[in-house]
Amino acid sequence: MSKFIYHRSGKRTALCAALLLATFGCATSAQAIDVYFSGSLVAPPPCVINGNTDISVDFGNEMLAGRIDGSNYVRPITFTLDCSQAVALGRAIKLQFKGDDASFKPNVLRTTNSDLAIELRLNNAFFPLNSWNLMNYPTIPAFSAVPIKAAGSTLSGGTFTAAATLLVDYQ
Repeated sequence: MSKFIYHRSGKRTALCAALLLATFGCATSAQAIDVYFSGSLVAPPPCVINGNTDISVDFGNEMLAGRIDGSNYVRPITFTLDCSQAVALGRAIKLQFKGDDASFKPNVLRTTNSDLAIELRLNNAFFPLNSWNLMNYPTIPAFSAVPIKAAGSTLSGGTFTAAATLLVDYQ
């Protein structure tokens, strides 16, 4: 056997360690290489709401202020919706009416008359403003609107308006 292996001097141990590092040094050296990522984003085409025309709900000129009670004067909100290209891509559809809350009741649409608001309904049940509803396209849910008044208020005659935005998005 070699005296080198059995010798315990500090110089020989250091030399042995240096030989081991030189022999196996490439296994511990680091190397860098760039990694590039790429892809394509595909955005489904937008739905076409009401043929790109405004939706109008007319309560008429003969509403009696004393008869506004959240039941009288219900009007349907009718519109068309074409999301066929998005659905072909396997996307679910959701709807929302976005607008400003009335000061006297949250989740109902404010009008130009501070004591009057528009309550939205989905299948005759209260539908909160600014909330989403999943839909089973191509069936359009039955939305309606009904005027409501602030508790204890007495409405005076006159015109009113309200505006909301119908949003359609993909799930």
